[in-house]
Amino acid sequence: MKTSFVHDRSLSEQSQLGVISGLLSLEQFSRNSLTCPKIFLFTLPLLLLSFILYVIGMLLLLMILEVVLVSFGLYIID
Repeated sequence: MKTSFVHDRSLSEQSQLGVISGLLSLEQFSRNSLTCPKIFLFTLPLLLLSFILYVIGMLLLLMILEVVLVSFGLYIID
């Protein structure tokens, strides 16, 4: 009489498989994060350019405000 055998993994085997799969997913994540700085190579110049344009815009607004106030006889900068 043959007994049918259902293969049931023990708890230690399941925990070992969980650790191995966790390490594999961590390795995959670290491999993907190595390609991530390529995105920053594109966004960092755009961020710097937008900051420079912001500063130039604020200086232009200050100059326009000064011209308008000087025309009314008020002086901000002597």
